[in-house]
Amino acid sequence: MEIVNVRSLHRRLQDAATTYYGSRFEDLDLNKQQQYLQLVDGFENGNPWSKRVKQVPHLRLRTPAFDHARGLAEVTASIGDAFVPINLRNLEETRQLGPKNHAHWSAMALVNYTPDSDRWFMKQSKEAATLSHPELQPEAASLISSAPRLNLEDMRYYRTDLYDKMPYITDFISTHIADRTYRIFVWKIGHDGYLNWHNHASLPWHKDLITNDKAIVHIPLRSHPSIRMLVRIDDKIYSQYYEPGTTWLFNNINDHAVENSSDVDRLHIVAFVPFDDVKFCRLLEESTADV
Repeated sequence: MEIVNVRSLHRRLQDAATTYYGSRFEDLDLNKQQQYLQLVDGFENGNPWSKRVKQVPHLRLRTPAFDHARGLAEVTASIGDAFVPINLRNLEETRQLGPKNHAHWSAMALVNYTPDSDRWFMKQSKEAATLSHPELQPEAASLISSAPRLNLEDMRYYRTDLYDKMPYITDFISTHIADRTYRIFVWKIGHDGYLNWHNHASLPWHKDLITNDKAIVHIPLRSHPSIRMLVRIDDKIYSQYYEPGTTWLFNNINDHAVENSSDVDRLHIVAFVPFDDVKFCRLLEESTADV
């Protein structure tokens, strides 16, 4: 892991103050702030790893070596180039203006809000899936009219048509990482591309709870040493190359970005994992034993 100067990054990543903020703690009134602190404490008491890894920018997970060539072969055979761009707009913006597709970032899903592998890649993706298929999301459908934002735990999760086509990848996750996941993706960041600064802490839960509500695990399939996974904590930018064959916990609660200055299209398997999964907690314990 390397601490890098912001001026060494892609020119679009050099404005370190430009981060998406949906809601901030200091914007809440004092009563809401107190309620926020109590809710965060309650969540973290029940999910202690949520708090323990908040200030860890990159954590290599102690899993067996992942056969990235085998994993890449499964993805290539099942998806090819049929990746769907990430839509940066929310539902209302998309209705009014159409999608605003990210120039470099695209995805397909192995586990999703519906059995579809090729959709719900946007801001408010939970809401979009729920409105389109309330029969698949009964709990979320009961909340959507009163909740400004749905939570991961409000949703049901379905294996897509790609899941059974990638048995090595899915078996690796279920055997070595977690018994239970939220969503599982294949994420592509195109060559000479980037993903701008943002964080997941600024997306409010429907009880104004803003906390580290999920682990994001990366399993690199194809990468390059010049591709930088970036996390900013206390004005320091921590850069890490995620080498194929390894698995990583990527900090999403702090500002983070990706820079791909290579001529390679980066491909990662990315799993959203709940912090109360027993197998995953055991993996975190083993992976932080010497940290």
